[in-house]
Amino acid sequence: MWTSRSLLPGLGLAALSSLGLGSCGGDVGIVVSVENWPSASPYLLVDTQVNGTPGQQLRVPAGQTRFVVRFPGGQTGDLTLSASAIDDTGCKVARGQLSSTLSGGLRRTGEGTLTLTK
Repeated sequence: MWTSRSLLPGLGLAALSSLGLGSCGGDVGIVVSVENWPSASPYLLVDTQVNGTPGQQLRVPAGQTRFVVRFPGGQTGDLTLSASAIDDTGCKVARGQLSSTLSGGLRRTGEGTLTLTK
């Protein structure tokens, strides 16, 4: 039997279920850890792309160094996350990219690290 720690440390089983990560029949996605977040940036803009098709844009607030990006259950293919750290004036102060694969099967949620560079 797996535990919640295998997916996202610190979240209990109830929290995983509310994220849609606790079952095999729900959404697919990726748990993203952010490294090198500039202190001058109050948020990240994250653009998603699956199989070359642009998708959603997320706004991630400062201090949230782990977040989940979810996709419909049938979605598979090559995922690219492109992130820009934005400062108070709206300028990009750092950027990063993460590539992964969305797949079906038992483990439908992957993990990845998004490293930002100035």
